[in-house]
Amino acid sequence: MVYWVGSSITTSLRDYFDNRWSPSELNAADRIDVPTAFCLFPHQTAAEPVPPRSWLDRLYNIEGWTVAPRGGHFAPVEDPKWLASEIRTHFGATGRAARLGWAETCRTAPKG
Repeated sequence: MVYWVGSSITTSLRDYFDNRWSPSELNAADRIDVPTAFCLFPHQTAAEPVPPRSWLDRLYNIEGWTVAPRGGHFAPVEDPKWLASEIRTHFGATGRAARLGWAETCRTAPKG
């Protein structure tokens, strides 16, 4: 409803359209080495299945893998405290990214 009232429904759906009709061709050179956290929500409404972790490991430096106890497509609204805690676990001063030396880089990265 928010998207309809705010006249942003088209832009909110654009990513789904692009992913469906213009999929990216990925290869080994597309790997992202920044520590990445991945969270699976049990009530996700996306039609696509979750890719196997082995596929994600080839593309991302996965340092955090969590299966959420609840939530779905709107997890930040459904359980904001749990999700905030999970984000802090990864990006906080003592989180996984900090232990790997990335937290300061994330905080001081140029914007834009």
